[in-house]
Amino acid sequence: MPERVGDPVESLNPERLVELARGDRTAVPDLVREFFAVLPGLMAAIRSGLETRDPDATASAAHGLKGCAAALGLDRLAALCQEMEHLARGGALDGGTDQLTVIQEHLAVLAAHARRTWGLDVTS
Repeated sequence: MPERVGDPVESLNPERLVELARGDRTAVPDLVREFFAVLPGLMAAIRSGLETRDPDATASAAHGLKGCAAALGLDRLAALCQEMEHLARGGALDGGTDQLTVIQEHLAVLAAHARRTWGLDVTS
């Protein structure tokens, strides 16, 4: 089982979000909402790649999620996705399901934080 890498909320960088929103703190919830809007497709692609044992599809979807996470300053989530991408590129999909579980746990915590902090109706 992959190692848990700490509280995902601790890795959330509010100033990075404000920077992405071009200094407009009121736009931060929209950025977070957009992140959660693309999650279902990326997570489905990772799941599908794992289920069909397709390392390229798995790596590509993990790379996409890593980019989204990194753009928002979610460094721990980005690191988890990078590990998933690395496993897939190496053809080692056996650990992918466990890694996906850890990613999902992180996303669930982040979704709860988004609901509490910004009142967003988001799910992981």
